[in-house]
Amino acid sequence: MERLNDLIRKWILGLVGLILVVVTSSPSIAKDLKESLEKLSQDAAMGYVEPIVSGFGTSLNGAWLQETPKPKKLGLDFELGLVAMGTFLREINKTFTKEGKYRFSEEEARKLVESAPDVPDVPAIRNELVKKITSQDFTVGIYGPTVVGSDKENVKVKFYGATIEITDPITGRYQIPSQEITTPITGLLPDATLIPFAMPQCSIGTLWGTNLKLRYLPQVPLDPKIGALSHFGWAIHHNPKVWFPSSLPFDIAALYSTQALRCGNIFKVETTAYGLNISKTLGPDMFNITPYAGFLLENSIMRFTYTLSLDTPGGMEEYPISFEMKGENRNRTILGLKAKVLLLKIFADYNIGDRYNSINGGLMCGF
Repeated sequence: MERLNDLIRKWILGLVGLILVVVTSSPSIAKDLKESLEKLSQDAAMGYVEPIVSGFGTSLNGAWLQETPKPKKLGLDFELGLVAMGTFLREINKTFTKEGKYRFSEEEARKLVESAPDVPDVPAIRNELVKKITSQDFTVGIYGPTVVGSDKENVKVKFYGATIEITDPITGRYQIPSQEITTPITGLLPDATLIPFAMPQCSIGTLWGTNLKLRYLPQVPLDPKIGALSHFGWAIHHNPKVWFPSSLPFDIAALYSTQALRCGNIFKVETTAYGLNISKTLGPDMFNITPYAGFLLENSIMRFTYTLSLDTPGGMEEYPISFEMKGENRNRTILGLKAKVLLLKIFADYNIGDRYNSINGGLMCGF
């Protein structure tokens, strides 16, 4: 018994360590993301963050389906451990190209004016043109690295050209030619091959063939200007064989899940999923393996909030920006295996999604 207690103690300490690794790696990334967004207009920001919208949503919806609950009316089944998920990125996720509205800063507007051959070298005229440009949005082409793209390349804005009219110091119409503006924004995670996440998860049951699963991450401070990282989610996993005894050689269950992840004042992710899975336990209670398979319908929404800060001729101006984007994954097929040795359980599964593939795993302690 003493050896078993020591094993459980070491397992718990390892679990806490893994959670701390995930959490403590977040502050610098979150801070860099916030600083990058504050320099981008909304349409540019939407292209820049697109891969992590689907990445976070797909990862969070993973690791819910493993072995099915036991088809019994009342029993004590408990698990506590760490689940880890990762959504694979593709090369196409490294860059983006789109057309949208963009607000130029004073520095960018001055570059546009200085390149115009028909604008006289008169400071008053040039300053007025810069003022006009920074006071409005332009339809532009936007392309370059996403947040998971290269940190050696910059997001660029293709200005299509425009005729700007001013009335001070003299009335005139000036043609600003088409040109490319390079922003200071680069990719933040150039070596990323997947979007990972990890969190504690517990499962308790069984009541009328049903288990309740919970995920919880208390508020963890990231940065005074950002706030805290927090997460909460739950799922109901039900085996209908408790009501309809069947001769099927495997168990079957249905699942519903919902959760929310908040990263300070930068973004919030909300997900829901509905699924079915089957499993078959092979071996005695204390030493066994359980192959499982499932199908999941899912959706996710990521909401961003930040303040665009632009240097203008009249000083620094701030514009509140808020937008939401939906994750691209709509369904996935799950194939996995879970093994149990005494009180320890380990599982891994591969998920084939309609847009993104992912991998999940976990280390649990339970009975």
